[in-house]
Amino acid sequence: MWRIIIGASTSVESQLRLSVYSADGNNDFYWLGREYFGASTPTSKQPQIKRVIGDIMDGKATVGIVPSPRSSDSDYWWTSLMEASKDKPQIFACIPFIHPDGLGKDVTPALAVACIAPEPTGDDTSLIVLETDFNVSANRLQTAFSTAKLEASWIQVANILPSIRHHLIEVKGFINADHPGMKSLLSALGSSVVYNAHYLGSYATPIMMSNVEIKPTLHAAGNSKK
Repeated sequence: MWRIIIGASTSVESQLRLSVYSADGNNDFYWLGREYFGASTPTSKQPQIKRVIGDIMDGKATVGIVPSPRSSDSDYWWTSLMEASKDKPQIFACIPFIHPDGLGKDVTPALAVACIAPEPTGDDTSLIVLETDFNVSANRLQTAFSTAKLEASWIQVANILPSIRHHLIEVKGFINADHPGMKSLLSALGSSVVYNAHYLGSYATPIMMSNVEIKPTLHAAGNSKK
């Protein structure tokens, strides 16, 4: 029910419409989107992730549902979110929020993208892109993150241009351009190493049921002495 309420509240100022990545007859993200935002939400399907992003930028959809990027991916669709505009699409949610036990490695979570600013929840995950000199190693960047006391994991490295690398990095916490740790990291590395930093968005870190300890409830009646 609370997911339907989310969909209804998002529709207050404008009609909520979803654009969902669906290729080769796979409707997993279609159903994830409808479950999260409500079954009555108008939803369209796109065979390419960049077309989902395009629907948001063109105003054809309010929210886009796309697969969470993996290291094995050959498509660098996330480069479409590296716009400098304040009204650019940003990642604001990971779906599903609660992962049941036994979630297989072949099951890809979805990310929700919209032209809204993410808000901190107290337990967040952020995605950023560092645009660096081609010769800068991931090890050097990892050391810089550790020095800045930022917990970072590499997802992909895109060699789009001959002299530049784009590092897609997952960082624990709500990270944006004003974060003290990022300011310290970029200052330490210098503009000759990191040409630019792109903040793709943040979302509440999903709950993994396998990590939740459920304690048995002791009922007073069952423990009363006779």
